[in-house]
Amino acid sequence: RRSKEAMVNFALKKDKKMEPISFIVSPFGPMGQLRALLHRTGTMCLDTYDYLVKSKSMPPTFAVMIMASFGVIFGTTVIIVVGLL
Repeated sequence: RRSKEAMVNFALKKDKKMEPISFIVSPFGPMGQLRALLHRTGTMCLDTYDYLVKSKSMPPTFAVMIMASFGVIFGTTVIIVVGLL
């Protein structure tokens, strides 16, 4: 169970048995930043869907088709650009 005292004890106590998180998988490392980018992208997609359906009064199916076609075009472009490098 988490309590204020338990969290303070955990933060102030140094445990020799605990290994630190490596830089690669830490929230500030490359994998953590990639994970944050994926979360932001998902949130942006949901916000875009809400904007198209609620603000622009677009039918939900049409909004999904527009977003999917944008995703396919963007993905194909990225693949081509990476392939040319």
